[in-house]
Amino acid sequence: MAKQIATMNDFSGGLNDSTDKRDLAPNEFAECTNLDQHKKGKLITSPKFKPDAITDNGSVVDGYGMFVFSNDYQVSDNAAGYTGYYIANADGSGNIDIFQSGNGNWYSNKLTSTATGTPAFMSAEGDLFVSGDHSATPASFVYKKRTDFNLATGSDSNIDRDVAAWSAENQAKAPPTAADMRLWWASVDDNGVSGGGSNVTLNAATMAYTDPADAIATDEINWVIEWGGATTGTWSNTGDKADRYIQFAATWLYKNLAESDMYEFTTPAYVGAALDQADGNYQDATDRALKVHACMHAVSETDHYGARLYARMSDEQEFYLLAEVDFEKGIIGDTETEFTAWANTIFSCNIGASTGFIEQAPAVYSFFALNGYSPSDIPKIGTSANRKVFWKTGVIANSRAYVGNVMINDRVYGDRIFKSPAYQYDVFTESMWIENTTNDGDQITALATYADRILMFKEQSVTVINVSQVEEYVESEQKEAGVTWPAAVAQTQFGIAWANETGCFMYNGESISNLLYTKSEGGQTQKIDDVTWTGSIVKPVVGFAPKTRQLIVIWNAASATNAFMYSFDTQSWSKISDVLTGDVSNMVNIRGGDLYIQGGTANGDINKLTTRADASSNPTVTLETGELSFGNYESKKNLNKVIFTYQGGSSTSLAITGATNGGSYGATLGTLSGGSGRQTLTLDLTGNSDYQGKKTFQIKMTGVANAAFELEDISLIFRDLGAR
Repeated sequence: MAKQIATMNDFSGGLNDSTDKRDLAPNEFAECTNLDQHKKGKLITSPKFKPDAITDNGSVVDGYGMFVFSNDYQVSDNAAGYTGYYIANADGSGNIDIFQSGNGNWYSNKLTSTATGTPAFMSAEGDLFVSGDHSATPASFVYKKRTDFNLATGSDSNIDRDVAAWSAENQAKAPPTAADMRLWWASVDDNGVSGGGSNVTLNAATMAYTDPADAIATDEINWVIEWGGATTGTWSNTGDKADRYIQFAATWLYKNLAESDMYEFTTPAYVGAALDQADGNYQDATDRALKVHACMHAVSETDHYGARLYARMSDEQEFYLLAEVDFEKGIIGDTETEFTAWANTIFSCNIGASTGFIEQAPAVYSFFALNGYSPSDIPKIGTSANRKVFWKTGVIANSRAYVGNVMINDRVYGDRIFKSPAYQYDVFTESMWIENTTNDGDQITALATYADRILMFKEQSVTVINVSQVEEYVESEQKEAGVTWPAAVAQTQFGIAWANETGCFMYNGESISNLLYTKSEGGQTQKIDDVTWTGSIVKPVVGFAPKTRQLIVIWNAASATNAFMYSFDTQSWSKISDVLTGDVSNMVNIRGGDLYIQGGTANGDINKLTTRADASSNPTVTLETGELSFGNYESKKNLNKVIFTYQGGSSTSLAITGATNGGSYGATLGTLSGGSGRQTLTLDLTGNSDYQGKKTFQIKMTGVANAAFELEDISLIFRDLGAR
């Protein structure tokens, strides 16, 4: 029979050490190390992490510590129009440093006393939220931008100010106290009425106090309730509170209308005013409207964004919103549709705002209606004082925060997800959680979100939860597909990928698949053997490289030398034996798609996944074919020539060996060496009896490859001798 040529120029099958070497497809390889099969028609050297220009001096936290977020404002000087990104980096001692890409600078200790061993991050609206365990107080790094106390004309008021600053905060939403909020009755004549809990006089015309110590303090709101004329409304009140009277309560508002607990005022008694009915030394009001004034003198703090005043009758249970103050807009009363701006002319205070007359008691907007929970639901027991809620993992979806493995009110819910109200990303209560599989003896280890779904990972399982509707619901659950920590989970443009000792999985928005398997004519083909995978994966760290559409699975965060690499283009695997060294953090993608990780040779290094040429690294590569039978296992063949076409580059030295009939590899047949441009190595085996009259052949290439090495094809010239 005439000589024949078999050319291998499709390397897309990558590594397959699970299938018998006799049954490998022509584009699959028994070993493929430090070679990258994602480009069509050639093999190139695999990528590698190298220290980037951005470095930090902190210690690496195995599997944790890196997070990327963005904001329109610079940390350096609060300037607007920032188009870069930030890297939040935990230093292992509870401090969070921030890297600003725009100027290449690190800003140390922007948050302190956070979780040291297992820091967890999430970001919404450009703000950063940090927790990670059940002991360190959750913290946030938020940007505040607003213009407070402008007049209706837009001009400056007596105390106008521009707020534009980053702020380190925690979950505390302190309620008002007697030191920062008081309530008074205004007079209906020139004499003033008693109020405020002391026997001083507050005159509605002059806003003057008989006791200077009761003057408005910095950061204090004074609510002043003014009666309307006779028969102007339906409000009634007994002046001495002996019978049915009005009660008031107030709250502070924080960013995104996050509301504090209620502070109930002691309703002041009033004397001497000519109202509707004499009652001893007091006067009762009957069928009148009332107006709410909010008065302030000076403001220094920036935590408060406004306040709310609630009212009810003394024989009622529920408070309803009477008026709301917004430091930017002014005040709005019940049934009003627009805010009334701040003014310099409200009494004699520096700044104030007034509602119109409110004819009847409010009955629509309770605290629950506005927030979705009641004041009694606010965490305050034990370690949850000041609303502290501890979480080990969290994500943002549909403008809410979802956090898992939570401690609240000193109770631990290791298998439950809690959710925040919309746009209030650090507000949680014990009553707001997702119904899911609980009490199964397993703990939530990670959360991820994709396509209106949350993936809830436990150590032994993953649950897909649909969050596209008002009420979340469980769609599916898969056993033996969990993870031990968040570092094993990565977001890709194709869905969520993760790894454990049983496989590497992918959720594409519809279903979960195991990437160790590919579809073939005979069903599914397993690409990496169970023994290989299980023996390799210890503390996996998973990351995605969008530019090459590859998944990197580092075997062990405590010793990050080896990794598996999956190509979404070719749906195949290869192995990297020198991806990095030493302990590493989790992996993150910065803006533009580059993949970063902390650690390696120096703990403080921030490393970028890049090409071998950029990393100045010449890898030791190995490529081993399967047993090549050229279509017939039983016929004998003479292998006459093996021809390699490649781009060498200097320093390349790759030894070529061969094996026949499933035996051991013999002596070196030749060497691929360096050189510029396209190179060809022809191995003439015509006179080599080891390759004559054999049924199968294997070729192995191993040695040092130049960073720019490319293997274009392998051609084998043979003569089929037939079955003998």
